[in-house]
Amino acid sequence: GLSRQKGIAISEHQMKPGEKPKHIPEAITGILSISDNEIDLTNEIPEKTMAQGVFVLGSTGATVKITGNSIMNCSLNSIEALDNYNVEDGNGIVIIKDNRIITSSVGVPVPSPSTPNGILVAWFLDLTGASDPVRRDKVIVVDNQIETRGETSSAITVISDEAVIASNDIRLKGGPKAKAIVQLSSDGVIADNKIEGSGFCGVKVTP
Repeated sequence: GLSRQKGIAISEHQMKPGEKPKHIPEAITGILSISDNEIDLTNEIPEKTMAQGVFVLGSTGATVKITGNSIMNCSLNSIEALDNYNVEDGNGIVIIKDNRIITSSVGVPVPSPSTPNGILVAWFLDLTGASDPVRRDKVIVVDNQIETRGETSSAITVISDEAVIASNDIRLKGGPKAKAIVQLSSDGVIADNKIEGSGFCGVKVTP
């Protein structure tokens, strides 16, 4: 009973219901730049629409740059980067920088009721990768402007060790369960962010 809506989607495979996909190392490599796009995913039934502005899944040793985009009214995640792998020489990195995000007011409660969100960088299909220094890539989330409007929104959520979350401008304009920065991992740097508005918390760090 759910619809899917994506602005830019780059994935190593098509995910089918009930299927546990396997990582394909050769599928997405090199330099991947997603920059200066304007994406508005307004829809009539946000509570039943998995709307994602920019979605990147399963790169290997890639330099993934998501920069300078304007993304509005996504009912799931405005920017989502999942299960991106490092390689032996340590080249893998995800950089999310200088994006302007305004979430929708209503989110789709799948796969979590905590939506709509701004930026999600995580290990999702294989959570063990978040704490594995061999597999996980570097994560840098800096200089983004994010306005959340959902009652349970999070502006930035990271599930990957040693991530850098810095110099972001966040405004919480939803309800009492909204969160600005959530780090569900260890050894991160959270610094020089500006957080305004009201909600559950400004920063939440938990293993």
